[in-house]
Amino acid sequence: MITDDKKQLLMANLAVFFAEMFNGLNINAQKYLLPEWCSSYTMFFLRCAFAAVAFWIVSLFIKKEATTPRDRLHMILIGAIVLSGYIFFYLIGVEYSSPIDSSLIFTTMPVLVLILSFFVFKEHISGNKLVGIFMGIGGAVWIVMKEDLVATRSESIIGNIFCFVSALCYAVYLIRNKRYTQKYSSITMLKWIFLGAFLVSSVVVGIKGFESKIFTETQNLLPLAVLIFVLIFPTFLTYLLLAYGLKKLSTTAVAMYDYEVPIIASSIALFLGQAKFEWYQLLASMLIFTGVYIVSRETNKK
Repeated sequence: MITDDKKQLLMANLAVFFAEMFNGLNINAQKYLLPEWCSSYTMFFLRCAFAAVAFWIVSLFIKKEATTPRDRLHMILIGAIVLSGYIFFYLIGVEYSSPIDSSLIFTTMPVLVLILSFFVFKEHISGNKLVGIFMGIGGAVWIVMKEDLVATRSESIIGNIFCFVSALCYAVYLIRNKRYTQKYSSITMLKWIFLGAFLVSSVVVGIKGFESKIFTETQNLLPLAVLIFVLIFPTFLTYLLLAYGLKKLSTTAVAMYDYEVPIIASSIALFLGQAKFEWYQLLASMLIFTGVYIVSRETNKK
């Protein structure tokens, strides 16, 4: 018989599983849209604006929660600084990096979470964890540097660096967000966080300009369909599912699901011809996966 606690744990794991599945599909979707159909700055604004409006509308139909001014300010700042950084650097990184490289870089998330937890929560790092950290980061650095040697575009290394910075921002988001997932409902928390992200994205698009052929060249409906998918699934639903998962699971456990991303993104990229698999990607992925495995195994022993 499945107890309520086990059922909630199962639902939390399923929520994070589908959230990361959407994240994997998002890489391929963004690779299709950027920059031909939409600029990175415009996509940044569209995603933040859609999520902010959606969460605020949904909040009108649920029981109103009391939030302190201090918490509201903190959640807005998380959105304005951390979440905005993640989405912004993610979009620029994916535009210039290959789907395989970018997805592999994101698998360093559990390692980054552990490093940040050491500084934020003073979590002890054992010798084995240290080995795992060096292996995971080493694999990511190899991808970043090797891409510069084999790529036909000089921007590729910049794209990979932005992907790594984005992964770092995402790790910070998971850690900083954990506190508020325990205190408020997902909708209440996300409406304030995305309000902060929306304010920053509005400034960015105001400076760079709104650039998108999706709304002008309407004879091709595929870009619009892909955009709608991005806004609903990898944006609105993904953050809602992640918030639910963080209520029941540890930050490291949630980060472990990033293993899904390269499997999904790479498979679709190879099928669509968005990228080709190189030998160094296999070796680097083995380094990353082994490093993350060591880190997660040591964490689970606690």
